[in-house]
Amino acid sequence: MPCIGQNSDTIYVLENPPSSASGLQARSYDFNNGVVSPPITIEAATNFSLGSLCTFSNETFFLTGQVNGSPVLYSTRMPVIDTSPFIAFPGFAAPRGNAQDAAAAAAATFPSFLEFNSMTSIPDRSGNDCVVLSGANQAIVTCAHANAIMLDLEPGIAGILGLDNRFELLVFYRNYTLAIDFRLATDAIQRGVAFSPRSTQGSILRTYEHPPGTEPVPLIGKVVQVKNSDDPSHVDLLLIDSKRDKTSELYRMSLDTLDQTVQMTRYNLPTSSVSSTWHDISFTVLDPGTTTGRNATVYFVGTGANQHDLVTHAVPLAELAASSSSSSSSGMDSRTMAAAVAGAIVGLVICVLSVICLCFRRRIKSWRRQQQQTKPLLPAFDTEKKNMDDHVIIRLELPRHELEKLGPFVEGEIAILEGRYRLQPQNGPDSVAGSDTGRAIPMREATDRDGRLQTIHYFSDSKVFLRCVRTTTTAAAAETSSIHMIKTSEAIHLTRRTPQGFRYLWITSPSPPDQSLGHVIQHRPAAIHFEDMAFKAWTTYILLEALRDLHQQVQHVHLGLTPSCFHYVDINHVTAWRLAGFYQTCQRGSPLPKDIKLNAWSAPEITSHLTRLSRQPQKNKTAAAEEEEESFETTAQPAMDIWSLGCIIWMLATGHRHLPHLNSPTEIAIACKEAAAVHEAFGPLLRDMIHLDPNARKPAAALAAYWKDALNLLDDVQAVVVS
Repeated sequence: MPCIGQNSDTIYVLENPPSSASGLQARSYDFNNGVVSPPITIEAATNFSLGSLCTFSNETFFLTGQVNGSPVLYSTRMPVIDTSPFIAFPGFAAPRGNAQDAAAAAAATFPSFLEFNSMTSIPDRSGNDCVVLSGANQAIVTCAHANAIMLDLEPGIAGILGLDNRFELLVFYRNYTLAIDFRLATDAIQRGVAFSPRSTQGSILRTYEHPPGTEPVPLIGKVVQVKNSDDPSHVDLLLIDSKRDKTSELYRMSLDTLDQTVQMTRYNLPTSSVSSTWHDISFTVLDPGTTTGRNATVYFVGTGANQHDLVTHAVPLAELAASSSSSSSSGMDSRTMAAAVAGAIVGLVICVLSVICLCFRRRIKSWRRQQQQTKPLLPAFDTEKKNMDDHVIIRLELPRHELEKLGPFVEGEIAILEGRYRLQPQNGPDSVAGSDTGRAIPMREATDRDGRLQTIHYFSDSKVFLRCVRTTTTAAAAETSSIHMIKTSEAIHLTRRTPQGFRYLWITSPSPPDQSLGHVIQHRPAAIHFEDMAFKAWTTYILLEALRDLHQQVQHVHLGLTPSCFHYVDINHVTAWRLAGFYQTCQRGSPLPKDIKLNAWSAPEITSHLTRLSRQPQKNKTAAAEEEEESFETTAQPAMDIWSLGCIIWMLATGHRHLPHLNSPTEIAIACKEAAAVHEAFGPLLRDMIHLDPNARKPAAALAAYWKDALNLLDDVQAVVVS
């Protein structure tokens, strides 16, 4: 069986060559264009025999197999085929540990992979890759640069999935699901001891009890996370049972992390020639603007008759649901059928009447529009206007063929908005902003008539659109306009939605996702000297100044800061960062937005506020205490942004791609000490930012002044670096 992984719009396949039981070859399949690459032999794996389990994460394959008869667990990178020797995870074939029972149990299972039915990967707190193998009665985890240990879990495991964006390990049982803090498990890995979540305080984050009468979780052969949910309180999964024939079934599981409920939906696989030969599934979302997966497509990938011809089959998720419902209604009796026919006739009559009313209503609206003069595009954006009136937001009516060209996912260079802008080719999968903030805002680069690069942001929600426009308009109208924030060029309200459902366009100075600080931290572009202290020093200073301008000049609080909210202008001015991502920004001291989204950088008081709202009022609390608590937690305060920016600067200083636990003074002190090892000035700075007491966090202006003096940053040098 081949090993299959999916990244963006490409499927990668690793398999033994057809002429030999050992060795390894790689292929890629572009399911947008249907192009299959020729097989590429991996010379370093000539003696490797592929096992039955593999997982794919962050462009890395993790494989079980054998080399000269000895079991091994290997890793290799894609899409550039890694022709260097595979990296065997240390200690996998020879476990060690202080827990003799765990080591003996692990040693007994390592010679054979037959008892394991699923495999997943997840990074530890340092960003190193870890692999988890699970069977019905055991689970083993091993990380790079560490030995393997046993996970002490209850028998009856149906499968395991690692959520790398949450540091959570989901353990599926028949009637409930556990969410485990994986960072505590990796601490045990470093010590080489068995880890039991039920005996380790705080390791079990949530227990999802499946409601009575719901489908029990099958023995999972594959589980995939739906990654484009706009709501971070929900985890949406697709999973499939372990059978590899026509009777296999696809499930959809939705976990609510707030009320800890589970919803299970079962789908029948479609009947096709590929359903009996497919080996693995990949899942992708065609429309990043959706939150329910209605436009999602499930890609079935298998092998042909000779077990080496790659076969693919794409089925919309909505059609899977229809297939399931239609099969369950095939046994209707005559009485039920008559009722259905009568209902269909009544429905048809209602539809006809609705169409007549709709046509009549459209004719009235058309007549009214003829009596009014449609407002044309304004010649320029007036930055002096503070009011949100028609001089700032342009109300524009476009014909249908213009709306079809306007979407963010239209291919090619196309002139839009009566030739005012020209869309540029898409930059690939990074064309969606706000994914790390719990929101997904499609973006597209465009040039205006003068050839200047602009960014178009697409909104379906008027509240989020208005926040972005208000914040940048207020900043532009301030007495001293900040150079550290993106600028609004135009804001457009369409009278009709685009075919993709967007109605609001926010056109700004350039802010492409692949020029964000988040992209730099995660991908380390070769042109940027990330480890250079000069880069870190100036970046830290500009981030502090940007937040200072937002708090002092604009009198707004961001409430959604992440590394992806900062964008550099161009590669020659890589520290000229501009603040963006104003999706939940509000005035200082105003109530927190009701639709506020949490992210990994959110201040603890925001998390506590939302947790408190989701529960019933606490008893035995005095009215004075409640009033004091409400006065801070329910209003937007600059200290909330200071915490978030402190976490971002910690990642910048240490180079870590993920945040550690910061739930206690001890954990915060350890994090600050690690940053101070890079440069001593980071220690005092972060101690004044990452503090559990909001009143102990210093304002951005004071922090920027301290950093400038501590690093001896000169104004004339700054003008050269960030101009």
